[in-house]
Amino acid sequence: MSVPDLVAVVAITLSISVAAGIVGVGVLLLLRRTPLYTQLATALTVGVVSVVVSMIAVANLMYLSPHDLVVAIAVAIAAGVSSLLVAVTLCVWVAGNIRALSRAAERIGNGEVVVVSSRAGSAEFARVEEALAHTSEQLRLSREREARVEASRRELVAWISHDLRTPLAGIRAMAEALEDEMVDDPGRYHRQMRSQVDLLTSMVDDLFDLSRIDAGALRLRFEDVALLDVVSDAVADVRPAAGDREITVDGDMPRDLSVRVDAGELSRAVGNLLMNAV
Repeated sequence: MSVPDLVAVVAITLSISVAAGIVGVGVLLLLRRTPLYTQLATALTVGVVSVVVSMIAVANLMYLSPHDLVVAIAVAIAAGVSSLLVAVTLCVWVAGNIRALSRAAERIGNGEVVVVSSRAGSAEFARVEEALAHTSEQLRLSREREARVEASRRELVAWISHDLRTPLAGIRAMAEALEDEMVDDPGRYHRQMRSQVDLLTSMVDDLFDLSRIDAGALRLRFEDVALLDVVSDAVADVRPAAGDREITVDGDMPRDLSVRVDAGELSRAVGNLLMNAV
């Protein structure tokens, strides 16, 4: 083939390809809201049509015999049709994988757990499916943790309401008795009211510490502490309340038993346990 003929072939092919590309871009812009497989099929169709039309145009330019020209056109059309069938099959396959991923995302949004299947069409689709399955599992664990936290929060509110109601009712009863001048020893009532107020203050402090723990703002100061000292102090604090109820609290334990803890926080914990038990 001479150089001018070669230049003519390249020019015709480029012209047809550019024109087909411009038309394809325009069609894709019109189809930008359609499903992905439609856009893929359109793009592949534009490419195949561009090749077939270029082959026919070049074959017609080469001044072949009528028989050879018909054969060339038939071959080009047959190759184009087969290529379109392969392209449509590829689009359907890709669309099926995309629909599967879309359904998996919808199931995650509905709170369901997604498992990895063995039907992924490619390594990329398999990785996306694994990521969705991992995400759904993490969301399930997060929902379970949230449910446990919410249940604990409701239980805590119920306990706090019960614990606060008892000293408040006692203070109200003693205040009404003092107001009506129906007591023989007002000083004892005042001391009991002060004791109940101290108990309420301690409970409020516990709530404040609980909020600090929940926020991660509580800082512990660890040191080696004799466990007997912690327990004996807590027992001494609770003995008056236990004595009023004829309850005996004993804190006898080995003297050489030591632990590395925050002494103040452990004392509060042991004291709370003993007071709740009393």
